[in-house]
Amino acid sequence: GVAGGRFASSSDGRLSLTRVLASARADGRVVVRSAGAQESHALTAMARANALALVPAGPAVEEGQDLTAWLLGDLVGETAGGAAGAPPAGGAGA
Repeated sequence: GVAGGRFASSSDGRLSLTRVLASARADGRVVVRSAGAQESHALTAMARANALALVPAGPAVEEGQDLTAWLLGDLVGETAGGAAGAPPAGGAGA
C-alpha cells in the first residue's frame, strides 16, 4: 500500500504495528491512514481499524511512500476528495 500520511517510527528501534484505515484508490492502489490515537486505551481507533501498518524502524514513512499493511477486514471505499469513507454496512468482515 501507500502511506496516506506520515508514520513515525518507534523511538526504541523496533517494528511498529499501527492501527489504520485501508482504502482502495481508483487506480487500485491501497492507501493506509492512521485510524486515530494508538495508545492501548484508545478503543475508537481499535474499532475503526481494518488493517495494521508495519512501520519499520528507522526514518519515518512519509506520505506517498510504500508501506506494508495487513488487512484485518474489508477495504473502505474512497470518496471523491480522496478521504476514506465509511466502512461497509455490518462492519469489516461482514
